[in-house]
Amino acid sequence: FVMVSLSMIKNRGVSVNLPESETGAVQDRKAPTVISITDTGQLFLDRTELELASLVAELKRIKEHNSDIRVFINGDQNARLGLAIVILDEVRKLGINKVAFETRPRQTP
Repeated sequence: FVMVSLSMIKNRGVSVNLPESETGAVQDRKAPTVISITDTGQLFLDRTELELASLVAELKRIKEHNSDIRVFINGDQNARLGLAIVILDEVRKLGINKVAFETRPRQTP
């Protein structure tokens, strides 16, 4: 199950240009693990840059210590969708079911 989360408070991830969404909902942000994807394809776990394999290994380690891990995917609106899907797949393969994509509220004209 994947939610869309409106980013309403300071983010633990790196700063990216979040896509806008009209239907996002504010999610409980109590101690989430944040994966950021920049427009150039860099990956960050919270604020630490990692390669994909290292990111997966670190998520696995975190899940071993916290079975109720929640992951927010914080992707730049110009990031490759394919990379976001790869990240989502890796998160789900680890058995992490609390996953949300962060967005910002759509600005009305």
